[in-house]
Amino acid sequence: DRDQVIEGWNQKFTTPEVSSLIREIDEYFREVEFTETKFATCIGRIRVLLVEVAKKIALDLAKEDSKTSLSGSSEEAAFAQHLHNRKFISVDEWQIFKSLYNLSSQEGAHAHASKREYARLLKNMAYELILLFLNRHQS
Repeated sequence: DRDQVIEGWNQKFTTPEVSSLIREIDEYFREVEFTETKFATCIGRIRVLLVEVAKKIALDLAKEDSKTSLSGSSEEAAFAQHLHNRKFISVDEWQIFKSLYNLSSQEGAHAHASKREYARLLKNMAYELILLFLNRHQS
């Protein structure tokens, strides 16, 4: 899925942020030790990845809508909200996005027994959601 996300992103967008974030996130799983700090940084990067994807797609869609006030400096939540308002994502997909965003928060995340598996689960869910968004945006 990682390679599909990178390939799909690079086909649609010329900005390297998402591909760089994915490579950075995957690098944490190659390391033997997965400390509290690495865990917190990893899930923080997953959260940034979700925001970056929603932002780029929302801004791309906003180009077609002269009524939108969405800009690159809008609040993070505004990008997913715009995708929902434009019916790019369904209510259920919007809820999944918001939940995944909240799960990738560093607050309270240290209580999980297996930090590596928790982070891996977040990463994989994020990749799947991004693939859904990319496939929908390309069609």
